[in-house]
Amino acid sequence: MPNKLPPLEPQSTAFAEMMRQSDMPEVHEQSVDKSRAGMAAMAVLNSGPRLGVHEILNRNISGPGGELPIRIYWPRGGAAGEPLGAVLYLHGGGYFVGNLETHDVICRNLCNDGNVIVVSVDYRRAPEHKFPAAVDDCYAALCWMAENADEIGIDTDRIAVAGDSSGGALTITTCMLSRDKGGPGIKYQAVVYGLLTLESALHLPSRAEFGGGEYFGSIKELDFVNGLYLTNVEEEKKDPLASPLLASDFSGLPPALVITAGYDMVRDDNKVYAEKLLHEGTSIEYRCYEETLHPFFLFAGLLDVGKQAQKLMADRVKTALSR
Repeated sequence: MPNKLPPLEPQSTAFAEMMRQSDMPEVHEQSVDKSRAGMAAMAVLNSGPRLGVHEILNRNISGPGGELPIRIYWPRGGAAGEPLGAVLYLHGGGYFVGNLETHDVICRNLCNDGNVIVVSVDYRRAPEHKFPAAVDDCYAALCWMAENADEIGIDTDRIAVAGDSSGGALTITTCMLSRDKGGPGIKYQAVVYGLLTLESALHLPSRAEFGGGEYFGSIKELDFVNGLYLTNVEEEKKDPLASPLLASDFSGLPPALVITAGYDMVRDDNKVYAEKLLHEGTSIEYRCYEETLHPFFLFAGLLDVGKQAQKLMADRVKTALSR
């Protein structure tokens, strides 16, 4: 990462200015319900058109906390009866906002452009369900995919996991749990501006540079999220299942695409994760879109750079899961 970033590109500049001029309170200054409604509205307005896919099915599966809602997307390609590669998609939203609807467009685009089955997980959210509920749900969904592969049409040798923000962290913990528990094989992972440590981590340059809330996200918001998500904050924020960047073992993880933004508090979380994988000899592609900000990947209807990043993910997944 160069010491001096280029200026924000024009659409990102306009988005940042729109956020500054809005009368929307900071996340830590409003109720959880209002935060959820606000994110849902922004996603509808800014994530782009909901393109058709071959088939979509909402269903509930058995999860660690009871019924676990998922949404399955099937692409148009592929011969009848031929198993396809599949992606478990884990939405972002700081563990307390975000759901199947907010990330529906991302999943549709990934399904179509990657020619893969996508399984999106409506994991349990804080504060109603504390850590490690979300972690457990995501791993359970991966196991369900593998166990029901024939029914869904999945080739179990071609499974990937992907997610953005908190979903990026859940992507990594799902891969780690699968490795440690001898679970389903994961051929590829895609992490988008993952919230990879719940520690303030001001020693990371991007945390110090952008943690004041000048753009999207702040250390103050992170502390708020910790209070919602964790029961014993000081102890649990050091747990690798909450802060995967603090894990002691990064060996045996699948090849990865790591995407982040230059003007993002969590930029260097992701850079360090990519470096740790590289140190282990894991195939890794790190792509920092320096001229934009969190959450550009989600708001691809507003930011062309988000479209580019979604297409990059789809292309890499398609290649990784090809026969």
